[in-house]
Amino acid sequence: MKKLQKKDYFAIHSWIGVQLSIIFFIVCFSGTVAVFSHELDWVFNPEMRASPQKELASKNEILKQLKTDFPNQQITFWEKSREDYLVDIIHLENEKGAILYVFANPYTGKIQGSSSGTIQRFFRDLHYNLFIPTDIGNYMVLIFGFLLLGSLLSGLKFINNKRKHSLNIGKKNNALAYTKNLHKTFAVWSIPFIILFSVSAIWYFTERANLFSIADFIDDKEIENISMSSTKVENFSYSLDYDDAIEIAKKEIPNFTFGSFVISDNYKTLEVRGNSDVPLARYRANRVVIDAKTNAVLFLQKATETNSLMTINNLIDPIHFGYFGGLFTKAIWFIFGILICYLAASGIWIYLKRISKNKKGTYTFRYLNWSLFAVIQFFMYSRLILEQQISLKNHVIILCFWLLFLYLMYHIFYKKIRA
Repeated sequence: MKKLQKKDYFAIHSWIGVQLSIIFFIVCFSGTVAVFSHELDWVFNPEMRASPQKELASKNEILKQLKTDFPNQQITFWEKSREDYLVDIIHLENEKGAILYVFANPYTGKIQGSSSGTIQRFFRDLHYNLFIPTDIGNYMVLIFGFLLLGSLLSGLKFINNKRKHSLNIGKKNNALAYTKNLHKTFAVWSIPFIILFSVSAIWYFTERANLFSIADFIDDKEIENISMSSTKVENFSYSLDYDDAIEIAKKEIPNFTFGSFVISDNYKTLEVRGNSDVPLARYRANRVVIDAKTNAVLFLQKATETNSLMTINNLIDPIHFGYFGGLFTKAIWFIFGILICYLAASGIWIYLKRISKNKKGTYTFRYLNWSLFAVIQFFMYSRLILEQQISLKNHVIILCFWLLFLYLMYHIFYKKIRA
């Protein structure tokens, strides 16, 4: 078998960076913005702000206001924000299945507002599955984990003197040479985070595809043998005692702090999730499932007692998005996310600049990229209009975001190339 040469690795690296370049950039950029998406909600939506206080309000007091303000809705999910300067977000669903996000101040107990969408939710969905329904969109995103790792490994094979490139930014008198040097320099700086993001994405892919039957070891356990009948109860979610559920969870898990409520769709159970003494773990690492009729604990999961694979699985989210250390780690993850976005953008710019000068190469990759972009826009607006029914204001904000994106694409990859 012929041994691959540097030019072969360069061809692999270029192919990965070019063929799905625009979608690659969208995935990287949406993930980068998602790191600070909660803070963006805080900046642009005053209704989502909270002033930290020593005492927390009763969840049942918040429930009373929900019953008054939204009498015909059902709670499906109730989450405490990880940041103490943000409100609780309560997911309400009407009989048509439309979701409304209600903002409850965890300190005063007041309902401060509601919305059919948030910045965090928008970038979460864009990064999670590009708004493409079923598992297709999610698999498309996760495949980029393999491509990102392949791009790194192939790039390392043809970069000479990596120590030199870690400090070499180059001179600005030659745009192409300068961009090449900057591309290599930022790539060397970003190696640990490229490995982190790609490996965690590959883990997500393994989990989603159930490779090696991993679901047997990490999936949430199904709850059976519940005393309550499955007959639908009117406003089931409004009949629950949320304060009592938190107290039950505290008795079962040492140093438990509330993270979220999950209300079952079969009108039988209330699940409480949250943090404990285990660092880095996500809320789902600690679970207490309670029989809504008897208050009996049907299932208990402690982060301290999970198997090794489940422990790793519970660490992936905090490590992938960098929220485990508050604003400090978020800032680091955001900076290196921006550098990786630059690598994606500068890689395609270098390719286009080179073929515009040498008249060698092809532009056919554009058809695939812009076709996929059109598909994303179609499914995105289908969901925003038909399912979420977001406000005109939010439509304008999203439209401005994409118009800015298209303008930058035109300015950088068309105007600057021809300059």
